[in-house]
Amino acid sequence: MDTDIYPEATIQKYLDENLLFKDAKLKKYYERNEQRDLGKFRYRVTTTYKNKDFEKVVYFTVTNALRDIILETTGEISEHMKTMGDVIVSGGEAFNLYVEYKNRIVTTDIDAKFVPRMSVNPKFFGKLQATKLILWDKLGEIAKRLNARVRKRMSLIKSKNPKLFKFLGLSIPPSGPAVTRRYTLIKKKKSGTTNAPKKGDVFIDVELFALDLNVRFFSPNSGKIEGVTLGGILDIPFMRPKEFGYEVVLTRRKGVTYRNQNTGKLVTNNKVFVASKEFLIEDIYLMSKLNLRPEKKEKDRQRLIKLAQLLDKKVTTSNSIEDIFKRVKRLITRKSAPATKKNAQVSVSQAKRIDPYKYKNFTTKPSEDKLSKQIVHGLKPVTKNTNINGYKKSSGNQKLNLKSLTWKNVNNNSYVKNEVNLRPVNAKKLPNNINPINTLYGYNPRRNAWVSQNVLNKSAAIPFVGLKK
Repeated sequence: MDTDIYPEATIQKYLDENLLFKDAKLKKYYERNEQRDLGKFRYRVTTTYKNKDFEKVVYFTVTNALRDIILETTGEISEHMKTMGDVIVSGGEAFNLYVEYKNRIVTTDIDAKFVPRMSVNPKFFGKLQATKLILWDKLGEIAKRLNARVRKRMSLIKSKNPKLFKFLGLSIPPSGPAVTRRYTLIKKKKSGTTNAPKKGDVFIDVELFALDLNVRFFSPNSGKIEGVTLGGILDIPFMRPKEFGYEVVLTRRKGVTYRNQNTGKLVTNNKVFVASKEFLIEDIYLMSKLNLRPEKKEKDRQRLIKLAQLLDKKVTTSNSIEDIFKRVKRLITRKSAPATKKNAQVSVSQAKRIDPYKYKNFTTKPSEDKLSKQIVHGLKPVTKNTNINGYKKSSGNQKLNLKSLTWKNVNNNSYVKNEVNLRPVNAKKLPNNINPINTLYGYNPRRNAWVSQNVLNKSAAIPFVGLKK
């Protein structure tokens, strides 16, 4: 594996945990790599580790193989969307750009938040639909164009790492698209009965756009090489103005440097924006304070230590998350919050010309269950707070207050939310004929009458592109 990104010890530890499952026999077969060892390796994983899979190590492998392509693509998308908002790389990829080489963490995908710059007023929703169409069309164009390039790159990386590819059974399917685009709605979730956040809560309705990779690799469960769509080698969730995660835009950094896998040369791409270390520190602290990832508390503490030490060398490995944040808070707190520019220029006329089905063959097939539970089926009872068996509340009219860190009701008519109060717990069969406009997330006919029906219909169709007739 390429040690330009991670130290050899980090790579070996990751493979030991996710490919070899810390099993001495699997390690022996893999390292010896004689003709008979592949069969022995696969027999052991199918009999001893049937409930495990190689998905993590496959994600790790393909993200390493395609990192420069993904970051270059992020820059292209950022440039295409710059009049409407900012595309900002965050998460583990951003973390690794700041810390020392020896402290880098393994990232299995690349996350880039899209932060719209439209003013939140009655026209926000309509401009948002046009923006979604413009990004959707661009992702289709990119998926089609990347097909040959990704196949060629994966062949190159396979030639450099033949043993790893052989034991994983990893390849790109010979037919069909290598890269596909995807839209997913991740529904907001308030699980507690009080205003206090709880583990499992989802603070915003996330409209997620992504590029997926279609691969084949060995399954311990079936004992066969199977086709799998790796969701989100690049994820682009839409952030919500003044809601959780939106602050990433306030202190972003311009430019990222990466190595071109073909030439070996370093490339600096100034079209890519990266979340600042200050945002990453606040983000890790906030997730801990809200107890969103209790199972990763120690991992988050270690990450916070590495970032905080960039600002204060006196931070030690024995400090708690609270202690660390107290030490660096004065160094990252802004005297006055910088104003986010509300200067978006959204071309509704461009959106009108877009055909959402144009790149349907380069679109990941939507999950019918998710379409049913999140978009198609739902109830709007006349009486408030009605509970109906088999349905759960959508929490559409509530959001997390970033100052008090509690759930609050929203009464602003411009607020884009799930307009359906109840969604089914279990998926229902999709009807044969669906009128997409009746399912458009956030659509309020009283507020959005000004929006072109052409744009509304096309935006409403996005979640259904790729479904078989």
